[in-house]
Formats: sequence, C-alpha cells, structure tokens
Amino acid sequence: MQIKKSVFVGSLLASSLVFGVVGVGAATGIQKIQAALNHNIGFKVDGSAWTPKDQSGNKMSAIVYNGSTYLPLRATAEDLGASVNYDNAKQLITLNSGNNSGIPFNDVTTPSTNTNNNSNSGNTSTPATAVGIIKLTGTEAQMTEKMKKEAVAVIKALSADLKSGKPTVMNAYFDNYVSGAIAGSPMGLAKEYYKEQYGSYLASNIEANSKETMDSFSSAIAKVTVSDIKVFNVTTKDEYDQTFSYSYQPQGWDAFSAIYLYFKFSANAYGSSNYILSQVSF
Repeated sequence: MQIKKSVFVGSLLASSLVFGVVGVGAATGIQKIQAALNHNIGFKVDGSAWTPKDQSGNKMSAIVYNGSTYLPLRATAEDLGASVNYDNAKQLITLNSGNNSGIPFNDVTTPSTNTNNNSNSGNTSTPATAVGIIKLTGTEAQMTEKMKKEAVAVIKALSADLKSGKPTVMNAYFDNYVSGAIAGSPMGLAKEYYKEQYGSYLASNIEANSKETMDSFSSAIAKVTVSDIKVFNVTTKDEYDQTFSYSYQPQGWDAFSAIYLYFKFSANAYGSSNYILSQVSF
C-alpha cells in the first residue's frame, strides 16, 4: 500500500482509520465486529518504506474488515505531518491536517510576526514534501531519512534563488514549514532570524561570484536527488531540541563548493514532547 501525503491531507477526515482502544464505559454507539490483523501488508510513504509504530516503538499492523483496510490513526497521521488529539470524555478525535486545497497549514498558534524587511515570501510554491510546520515524529532513523527529502527541497529552493538573485523561494519555505519564535519555549531563535541569515548568505554568494558562475552552480545543484544527500551529523534528542545536518557536493564541483545544511527541531514549550522545525540554515 502506498500513501501519498498530498492525497492524505485532503482526504484524512473522510478516511476510516482506527484510532485506538475505545473507552470501557462508552457502551452507547459501539458495535462489535470480527476483523483480522494483516501483518503481511506493507506500506510506502511517498515511495519510501514505512512501518506504523505505537508510542513505545512497537510495530503495528493494518486491520482488514469487510473489504476495507484500516490503519492506526495516530501513527499514520503524525508521520504525515498531522496532529491528533483524543478527548476520551467526549469520545472526540481532533485532527489538524491542513485543508483540502493542499495549501500548507501552520499549526503553531502563536508564531511571531516577521519583521525582516528584506524578505519576499510572496505566494511562490516550494518543492517541499511536508505539509505545514514540520514535526519531529517517528524514530531517529525515520526522521533522518525524512529530512533528506527536505534537504533536497531546500537545495532546489537555493538553486532557484541563486538564479533569480532574490530569496523568494526559500523565504516561502520558511513561511510554510518553519516555526516562528514561541514565548515560553526553549526556542531561542526561529524562523525570523534564520530567514534574515539566509538572505545574507544568498547575497554574499552572489556578490562573491560572477553571474555566469552562479548560473552554472545553480543548474548543478538543481539536479540534486535524495541519494546525493549525505548525513553529516544527527544529535541525540534532549529535553530541548534535536538537530539533523547533511552535506551535498554537486557533481563536477570541488569540496569548497559543498553545501552543508542544518535542521533543528525545538520543543514548542518547556516540558513538551511536541518538537517542531525551528531552524534551517546553510
């Protein structure tokens, strides 16, 4: 079974997905059924192998009932960028999955206003794979692979900006997928700072090289694929954050032209288990 995130976002609310065990006292409205766990069903998310797991890391399987296949809701939703909450008293599942138009949904409720006058976010779409602010979900190995895809998206955004001479595409990425600063969290720096830092990084590279060189380099890095991305370092998750860094050397260019890319996920509040992307930097 292959799941496409773009399809998932638009159809999540209409899908029949199993959330978990129903409360013992909630007898009204419950119908007993006979279903089977099918341990042979495998999954791919955007072409990559994926295994649903519970919060303890135990493998979960699909349930087959009356010709339909049911998936564990929390494991599926959170891996695809949605948030899931369950109110046992009300027997109510709440999903933040974006909207049906496919426009990225910012699920952080208190982002700071961007005051960087040099930014130009516009409405330019980005080649990213995420939907809304990217969250730290799944195992470290799963996140390492997931962020490789984001590294490709960011490098392609850099390629477009080098060619145009403006930070348009990467600024759109920041606006769509990176959190703003949140008061009362360990997030010291966030989108606003790194957006400005990126603008300086872009400008300094354009100033230091001829347009011919920049156009050539832009064309070279536009060809990046996931297999080209090398894992540089992954830190151990602590109570505040976890970082993933990657390197990429475009074919035909020397080591001095290598790109090093850093992603940081920060807790959205002290003591929170919800980690969101707060840094993207070169």
